[in-house]
Amino acid sequence: EAHSLASRWEVATSAYITYLKQWLIPLDLVAFYPIKASTSLAGLIFPGVMLLAMVVISLMYTRAFPLLAAGLGWYLVTLLPVIGLVQVGSQAHADRYMYLPSIGILMACIYLLPSSTIKYSRLARMLSVVIILFFSMISYWQIGYWKNEHVLFSRVIDVIGPNHKANIHLAQDYIRRGMLEEAKQHSLAAMELHPERSDAYQALGNIALAEQAFSEAQRYYRQALTKGPENASVVNNLGISLAEQGHTEAALKAFEMALQIEPTLLEAQKNLKHYSAKTQRPSIE
Repeated sequence: EAHSLASRWEVATSAYITYLKQWLIPLDLVAFYPIKASTSLAGLIFPGVMLLAMVVISLMYTRAFPLLAAGLGWYLVTLLPVIGLVQVGSQAHADRYMYLPSIGILMACIYLLPSSTIKYSRLARMLSVVIILFFSMISYWQIGYWKNEHVLFSRVIDVIGPNHKANIHLAQDYIRRGMLEEAKQHSLAAMELHPERSDAYQALGNIALAEQAFSEAQRYYRQALTKGPENASVVNNLGISLAEQGHTEAALKAFEMALQIEPTLLEAQKNLKHYSAKTQRPSIE
């Protein structure tokens, strides 16, 4: 329901072309590719024509060039479950989905190699070494972006631009590192992109709680609870913000509610015990 049929068609057809392009030139790969907010006429027609051409070629040359047709068919069929006609998650495509479909493209490429390669076998071996070194270098370079959460999602923003998922991950990372101003900037950016999502409000509540702005934290947590399903961590932190303002009874009810949602949430168990006894500081999720 979140994406129209036209949007899903654009995602699906574009995915086939995008996977091919990134397979041939694996640059600007990132951990997350968001779905475009708008659908253009060119985005609907051009990838669809390219996809139709691949289908026609695979059908027309089944007998004349069986390995070429089989390779294209393999590519088209193995990608079908993950191209987004039935949308799963918020990604437009994902690099990991290309592992099996790439076998078909390799089959087609092998068939297209001219028989004269035997004549120029020495040149072919040299080119193979260059290609392997090139892809090895790119692989080493790409692995470096998976060093930690901050590097990974900073790379997403560098390549794709601001997007909700990357901004939220960076906000959470900055909160853990105590860099609250940076965390606030990314949380506000995420909220501006998707004001209907709850996680930006939760992040802003966590920032306010760390700054001991308990009334502001309470407001953000309540907003987060209206934007999505009940979240035990949000309810637990709402209880802390209430308790720190002297609303002990309301805070205890919040901790109890958090435990009803997630009975194993240790922080809520600690906070319920601590605030009941009024002896210790809270444990923040």
